[in-house]
Amino acid sequence: MYDLLQDCSGVNITINAGQLREAIDYCVKETRKELNQQIINANTGIYQTNNV
Repeated sequence: MYDLLQDCSGVNITINAGQLREAIDYCVKETRKELNQQIINANTGIYQTNNV
């Protein structure tokens, strides 16, 4: 749980259970937005690559 929250930018990690739930909700919402945008990009032929 802690590692998951560390990976989400913009989330302050706290011990408070209510704030932890808020942070998880925020992280899920942001991840969902990113995934939806990737789906839209794929459907419209816009591809982003990560060259390593």
